[in-house]
Amino acid sequence: MRALMLFFLFIVGLFSSLVVSAEQAFAQTDKTKNISKAAQSRVINDSLVENLRCSTLSVDNIYKAIRADAFSEERNMPVTNWPFRSGVATIAGCWALSSTQRMVSYLARYNTVGAQAMSVRVPVILDMVRGNKLVENTRDNSNAPYDTRPASYSTFAVEGNTLKATNTYNGLWAEMRDGYDQWISGARVRRNFTDEIEANQANRFFRFGNLGMTFKSGERSVKANWATMAQLLKNLNGKRLTLMNLRVERTIQHVVMVKSYKKTKSNVYEFTVYDSNQPSRDVLLYFDGTSGQFYSPAIVGGFVYQNASRPVGAFIVSEDERAPLEKAMLAHYKGQCR
Repeated sequence: MRALMLFFLFIVGLFSSLVVSAEQAFAQTDKTKNISKAAQSRVINDSLVENLRCSTLSVDNIYKAIRADAFSEERNMPVTNWPFRSGVATIAGCWALSSTQRMVSYLARYNTVGAQAMSVRVPVILDMVRGNKLVENTRDNSNAPYDTRPASYSTFAVEGNTLKATNTYNGLWAEMRDGYDQWISGARVRRNFTDEIEANQANRFFRFGNLGMTFKSGERSVKANWATMAQLLKNLNGKRLTLMNLRVERTIQHVVMVKSYKKTKSNVYEFTVYDSNQPSRDVLLYFDGTSGQFYSPAIVGGFVYQNASRPVGAFIVSEDERAPLEKAMLAHYKGQCR
């Protein structure tokens, strides 16, 4: 009888513990749901986006939430394009600077408090400027001092409202220009903004795929221009900053970053453009819907001294660089929505 009583008490105790555990589990699940609901109802506002809802977070919705003033000319990088030697050729950094400006436009978070230390931020940013990170060379058939891997892209903090505002002692822009020493296999490699831009430009300038833009001189066909326009308008309507190579002559070409546009009553499209040759202010690129040609007198006038008003060939370039920027933006806001 006593054994039966003990067994009965054991069963009752076991049942009670299971009930308590179930209640605790339910309470924990309910708490998790409440946290999830709170995160889902969150709305994010920062220097790039406004009213970005976590409940509908996606790459497309990030673009839709971009502020009207996010790409203001005040946030153009405070550095002017320069010529430099690369091998036997003298080139300039317009393509690399335009690519970097697009990266900065999407990934910089201005007026950020409590940012990471410069020793953490600067190496990551300079890798993104170069497009590669430098690693130890482990290939037996190469005497190169280092090897490269694709850069990891991420958002980064800027303490001021512009990069120019951080061009002060211990400021971000000043630190990027000054750079740092990276040690690879016991050897010192100096990393700074100027060197990374030059490496980026040389890497993209000497590509076989660029030959198609050098077969002819000046303007392209009306058919080709309207195809370019279709892609360009689609990009800009979706707030996708677009790099364009402007071909004045076979050996005179210049890459800019297109920000936005408006269409006039006279069937002319006016594109607002970042030009690394005059970064302190945005300039205009035109497409005449009647002639079907692009014109850029304010851009090419700085390096073409005769007939700067003639049509130019226009090519959309570097569309493949958009994906890592989008991935970085999405990862950043997913973190904000947790």
